[in-house]
Amino acid sequence: MHVHTSRITAALAILLLASSLTLPATAENPPPAVAEIRDTSSRYLEALNSGDAKRIADFWTPQGTFVDAANVTHQARELARQEFSEASPAEKRSFTAQESSIRLVTPRVAIERGTTTEQGARGGANYLALWVLEGTQWRLDHLREFAVTAQPDAGRLAELAGMVGEWEARSEGMVARLMVRWSYQQQFLLQKFTLERPGRAPLRGEQRITWDASQQHVRSWIFRSDGGFGEGVWSLEGDTWVVHKTGVAPTGEKVSTINLWVNESPNSLWFKSLKTQMGDQSAADLVLQFQRVEAP
Repeated sequence: MHVHTSRITAALAILLLASSLTLPATAENPPPAVAEIRDTSSRYLEALNSGDAKRIADFWTPQGTFVDAANVTHQARELARQEFSEASPAEKRSFTAQESSIRLVTPRVAIERGTTTEQGARGGANYLALWVLEGTQWRLDHLREFAVTAQPDAGRLAELAGMVGEWEARSEGMVARLMVRWSYQQQFLLQKFTLERPGRAPLRGEQRITWDASQQHVRSWIFRSDGGFGEGVWSLEGDTWVVHKTGVAPTGEKVSTINLWVNESPNSLWFKSLKTQMGDQSAADLVLQFQRVEAP
């Protein structure tokens, strides 16, 4: 995975600009540009909460960059499209931006400072944003984020933090790659995987993991490139995460399986898929030992 473990995702980062902008109290007569940026911010917030990736990306300049709380730089438009295009319905969030200040550096460049919060989250983030005027449209050209607090609840996703990073496993001609990163102020873990097997098309997919407050357990949703999907209920037994999964195969048959995840060491991660049942058929168990390729 190419994103640092402590990164607050683009979904929150991009939101940071969608605030009600005000000049410092000493400015009695704000220039018209401030009202224009305020209006742009309002429309941007609407686009953000709608989850429309294209609309969100259009508020950025083509070269716009986002620097996250881990000091990792991202191309903003591409990151916006990726984050929102891939976001599952369970991850849709409501954000509230606090009052911010804006200063015009030139008639075509403005700097904004402020704070934002996410509904249901325990922390927030401060930000510094650069707006530029392209033709008649104010756009975001640069955003830097500074985390206030962004830690998962102890005993919830904190126990899964050892998964974050890039991993690879090889077994009998099979190559599996796994990328894991935090998402949405560490309220979700995002796994992306690729499984390459001799004589078969690569299987790709993603799994999103979070704490289900209504059921008081960790829960996940998985989506595969072959059309299969499912959900899982997680429980920690000793040093092993046990995941009971149910889903639907591309053929329409019901699927059930048990997955085991064990962080044997900081650089070794075991995955086992056991007792897989698809319709009336049983599938062979799958055991993979992942080695860390890149640390979070």
